Amino acid sequence: MKDRVQLLVDILLDKGAREDERDDAAIDLRHYNDIRALRALIEVTSDATDIDTIVDNSAESLAFILIKRDEFDECQINTLIPWAKKTVLDVIRENKPGLIK
Repeated sequence: MKDRVQLLVDILLDKGAREDERDDAAIDLRHYNDIRALRALIEVTSDATDIDTIVDNSAESLAFILIKRDEFDECQINTLIPWAKKTVLDVIRENKPGLIK
């Protein structure tokens, strides 16, 4: 049986799922300090072909997980599409500016 994080990751990464379900999954994942959530959010925010609202909410969730983990990897952040990267950086600067060196 899959746990909640895996179910949310599966929905987020399923481009055949309904847009509202994927968007909700992107938002819900911000509550989990889990490497699977982190990887899925990075995957979505690195995909310029994905739906803008899903990428935007994924970028915000990614930022909140990085804040929880007290972790900032510039190489990882540089893989994101430019406007998703800006969203991540803006959320971190607003909530935990010292995280960005």
